[in-house]
Order: sequence, then C-alpha cells, then structure tokens
Amino acid sequence: MSLLEAAACGRAMIAADAPGCREIVLNEQTGLLVPIEDPSALADAILRLATSFPLRARYGQAAREMVVNKLSAKIIGKAIVALYDQRVLDHSNRTYRAPDTSKFQTEASARAGRILLVTQHYAPFPSTTSGYMTDIAKALALESDVIVLSGTPNSGSKLTPKSHEPTVIELRSWWPRKSALVSRSLAALTFAVQVFLSVIKHSRRDDAVLCVTTPFTVPYAVTLAARLRRASVALIIYDFYPDSLVMAGFLRPTSMVTRMMRWANKLMFQGLNAIVTIGRDMNSILMAYPRMTEEKISLIPNWATLPVRYREIDADNPYRRRCGGKFLVAMSGTAGFTHDPESVFEAARILRDNVGIHFLLSGEGVGWTKLKEKQAASPLSNVTLIERVPETELETFLSAADVWIIPYRKNNTGVSVPSRIYNLLAVGRPVIICSEPEAEAAMLVREHDLGWVVEPEAPASIAQAVTLAASTAGKPLEKGRRAAAVAPRYTKQIALRSYNELMDRLLGKQAGARTD
Repeated sequence: MSLLEAAACGRAMIAADAPGCREIVLNEQTGLLVPIEDPSALADAILRLATSFPLRARYGQAAREMVVNKLSAKIIGKAIVALYDQRVLDHSNRTYRAPDTSKFQTEASARAGRILLVTQHYAPFPSTTSGYMTDIAKALALESDVIVLSGTPNSGSKLTPKSHEPTVIELRSWWPRKSALVSRSLAALTFAVQVFLSVIKHSRRDDAVLCVTTPFTVPYAVTLAARLRRASVALIIYDFYPDSLVMAGFLRPTSMVTRMMRWANKLMFQGLNAIVTIGRDMNSILMAYPRMTEEKISLIPNWATLPVRYREIDADNPYRRRCGGKFLVAMSGTAGFTHDPESVFEAARILRDNVGIHFLLSGEGVGWTKLKEKQAASPLSNVTLIERVPETELETFLSAADVWIIPYRKNNTGVSVPSRIYNLLAVGRPVIICSEPEAEAAMLVREHDLGWVVEPEAPASIAQAVTLAASTAGKPLEKGRRAAAVAPRYTKQIALRSYNELMDRLLGKQAGARTD
C-alpha cells in the first residue's frame, strides 16, 4: 500500500524486485527495481535518484499517471463489479443449463486475441536481434497464441507447433549484401509489401501486432495494415530512423527524404498504441513529435544472453594466449555504418610502441571489411584480427580481454543502443564507450563508473583512455566487478516480463473495445 500511496503522490520509487512491488514500480518507468537482498544495488539506486532531479520528476509523473489511468478507486471498483457480474453469470450458467463445453471453449478461443510478431530476423539467423525476437516470441506464446511473420530463411514452422509455442510463417525474401545499398533498399521495400499483405491476411480486430525497426520500411507497413484491421500495434525501436541514416552520412538532416521520413513518422507514431524504447535517450527524440505522450512509451532495455557472473582474468584463455598475454583491449560485434572501428585501429597505431598493450579486433559488416583492408595495407604488430566467433565460444571470447571498446560515430544519442554492452557487464569487464555523454550506453557507464566515455571519432582520445585503463590508476578490475554487480538489472526475465505486461495491456484494450 505504501508504494501505491507514493505513486499517487507522484513520487519516484525504489523497491525490491519481488511480487507486489514490481506491479507498482515499473523498472525505469515509475522507479527502480533492485535485486532482493542486494545492499550495493539499493545504494546505487538511491544515489542515482538522489543526484538526478529530472529522473525523479519523470518517474514521479509516470507513477501518478499510472494511478490515475489504471489504479484509481473508480477503475478498480468497476473491475471488481465486472468480475462479480461475470462470476454470477458463470454460476447461473452452471446452475440452470449445461452448455456444450467443447463448443464453448472453441468459441472462447476464437474470441481470444492473438499476437502477431513481425521481424526480418528470427531463429536460426545468427544475430542479436534474431535472438531477442525469438526469446520475445517464445515468452509471449506461454500466455497467448503467437504468430511470427519472419523474413529469415528456414525459420518457418515445419510441423504443427506444440501448445504454448509460436507459429512461424516464413516470408520468402531476398536480401543482398549490406554494402549494396540500392539493392537492399529495394529489398526492404519489397519485404514491406509482403509484410503488409501478411498482416492484412493474418490479423483481426482482437489481435495485437508487435514489430521492430528492421528494416526501416516495415513499421510503416505494419502500422497501416494493423489499423486497417483495427488491431492494436506496438513498435520496438532498435534503431531510430531517419536519424541513424543521417548519423551514417546517407542523408542530410534537411534533405527532402529526411523530411518525408519524419512526416511519415509523425503519422505512424499517432497510429501506434505503444512504442518500446531500449534506451532512455530515445525518449527525447520521440517526445519532439506532435501529440506524443509519455504514456505511449515503454522503456524495456535489452538483456545479457550470458549468465551473470564475474569472470577472473585467465592467463590460459585461448584468445588471450593468442595475443601474448598482454593487457588486452578488444572490440567485436557488427561494425555497421553507424560504428567507427577505424578510429580503434588508428588508436592501436598510436600505441604501437607500447609493448604492454595489445588489440584483439573481431566482427562483421562493412566496417570490419575496412579494418581487414587497413591491416593488410599497413600491418600493426599490436593488432590481432579474428572473424566473428561462434555463439558457443562467446563467453570465453568476451572473458579474454581486460577492457572492451564500443565505438560509435558522432551524433548517436537516441539513435541506437549497443546491446553487446549487456554481455560485457555480465562477464564483468569495463568498457570504453566512444559516444556523446547523453547516449544510453554512455550514461550507464558514467552513472555506475563502469569504464570511460570518450568523444566519438577521436583516435587520440581512445588511445589515452586505453593507456589509463592499463594503468593501476585506471582500476579496471574494480570497474569490472561493478559491471558484474550492475548486470542483474538487465536480464531476460525482467525484459520478457515487461513485454508480457505490455501485450496484456494491448490485448485487454482490444477486448474492451470489442465489448464497447
């Protein structure tokens, strides 16, 4: 009751992540949830709220709105009366007539809303987005009928899915290599048309549709199709468009295409019932759009896919041995158009005479291709390049380095959040973030002292941060242990519970609309 009263008073809250608390304290929305019996996490949460008036105000406002819109005496009273009426009706049905139970169940099932999840990437595609969307679909399928519209080859259900498993419908699509920009744009448009027709075909009024911003054409098609079918629709923003295209240098901020995409966003955002952001920095961009409300936005960060546990530095780690057992600086993941791996390579060039530091670089994408070309043209003895490691070796690979670098290009605030950071926290490694300080990953690192934030596209600044990290003054082991302590806040269980709650609200809204 004390939490409910605090929310009614518009106060930010901190509570243990336990039943009864998490229903009022929505993590990163109305307050902060901390692990049970974790004094350090509680202290961090108190310090975080104590030092940020804007955060307290935002959480307090959201808490007050939640009480007014969902938990007021009038709303709860109506719900209790409706439940009582339903129980009386059920009792009457059992007492005075014996309906055909199987027919009743069939009709109830037909009335129940389903969830359509639309994604280009799904298992078995080997990407982080694929893993997240697959986990979300499987979790939602435990509570609802789920249909996945997937653009991944060989992802379709071969047999009739078992109970509480998603049905996967593969949309056969064509995807050129990422560097073929014109061809990929055409493929994205074609896929959007396929998605539009599929949502029209498979959705109905009672349903809720969930999609992700990959490729960028899909959300517009999904929103239009869902509105035509009078279904609820929610969007997960992994990358913000057109801002990410501007950041990558493909569009000018004031170009005609940029203005058209922002206009299309305005219409799409008004048609969406809910928007999921994965970083706090995305909210300010969203709130700049007309008629956007904080109530429509749900912050659900991504999560670590590895078990959370601090890993000691192991001299026998095969990747560490390969690099000579020196202080190891590493970088991995997709090196796309919004990333800047070349600055990391140039930082290694600056430090080439420091015999105690070595760079281990891995990845894929256009940036990775450029790195291999640089190493071939001007080899650095303090740099080791390896191709993307298989998932089975990820834990060993991430545990090998003393510090990790996540390099972004300029103007990345609110545009994209590096999900790879959560696995780095899970294994207990400090991070060097090349980013504006207002970006989500940079805020996370600075708030908890998990590493260093340096300006983007600045090799000299990276080299300086690496030198500090390799010194005793840098305290990399302490920062790594703090990272492992923070990691439990970003688990699959927490995120998937939030997705279930979101879809419950959307399906409940559809049921209410049908009743009205």
